[in-house]
Amino acid sequence: MPRTLDELQKATGLPRTRVGAAYRSLHRELGLAVHAAHPSDYVQRFCSELGLSNRVEREALSLLQRFEPPGSPTSVSPCGTAGAAIYLAGLACGEPRSEKAVSRVAGVSEVTLRNRYGALKPLLPGLETPRGRTRRPSDPLR
Repeated sequence: MPRTLDELQKATGLPRTRVGAAYRSLHRELGLAVHAAHPSDYVQRFCSELGLSNRVEREALSLLQRFEPPGSPTSVSPCGTAGAAIYLAGLACGEPRSEKAVSRVAGVSEVTLRNRYGALKPLLPGLETPRGRTRRPSDPLR
């Protein structure tokens, strides 16, 4: 399961730059074949942290498959793209979460989330996204 540098930094207590340097050194010395993370690698974990159903998870994965089919070049921000797919899938399935909650779980800014879901939104014609920030009492991560 892919982990972000921020997650490794929190787990180790080391500066992010040191974690990145250690990763690159291990990668180079051991000749590890590590593949770039795909947004779909993060969907299950993010949905779980947001308390979303399997239906939302399936819809987010379906969106990502249409947006970035397996084998295509990975996105600039896999976590942001995964978060955007989850945000839109939650709206489509009637389980909305706020931009703030999704961006916090995905580890990206709300602006990054909006930019990424702007690219995904054409795949869900007719879906209306709320203007501004959405705050719902049901959000577990406010």
